Amino acid sequence: MKRILILCAVAGVLSVAVGVPGIAGDSLRVDVEKLAQMKFAGPDNPAERKYLGLTTAGDFKLADVKGKYIIIEVFSMYCPICQKEAPKVNQCHELIEKNPAHSGKVKLIGIGTGNTPFEVDVFRKKFAIRFPLVPDDNFVVQKAFSQPVRTPTFITVKKRGKKGLELVNVHVGELSAAEAFLKSLPLAP
Repeated sequence: MKRILILCAVAGVLSVAVGVPGIAGDSLRVDVEKLAQMKFAGPDNPAERKYLGLTTAGDFKLADVKGKYIIIEVFSMYCPICQKEAPKVNQCHELIEKNPAHSGKVKLIGIGTGNTPFEVDVFRKKFAIRFPLVPDDNFVVQKAFSQPVRTPTFITVKKRGKKGLELVNVHVGELSAAEAFLKSLPLAP
């Protein structure tokens, strides 16, 4: 029964997301202090752990990620816009890594809301995702938002000290283009 309710919740979120153009998330409030303290399953892949600056396997907090900025894509493997956007998000990762001002300082991570590790792995392989994706099968990330978050939603945060995050930008829905999206973010070197 719980699984059916969860699937209905996902379907509701997805139905809202379909056809939603990219917008600034002015009405969506994000509790970044709560977001900073949430624990997610760490990547199994050593290269992904190294990219995030995680020294150990196991759960991690976003505040543990090394870098000045973190762009968080909240996605679902069942979201058709997330599937359509996957090449653009891969391109964002590529542009970040090729830009000396951003490489090592801006990290990109995907959180699969309502997705199990198996579902996240299917999404990763199907769309050849080149940056870390983590599962969130219990919808934990949703607790940081003032309302159910649509997928995809891109949250950009700036690291503040060793444990804190500062909200920089919220973008709900599809991206117009990878380069334009990155240029719209105030990512000071």
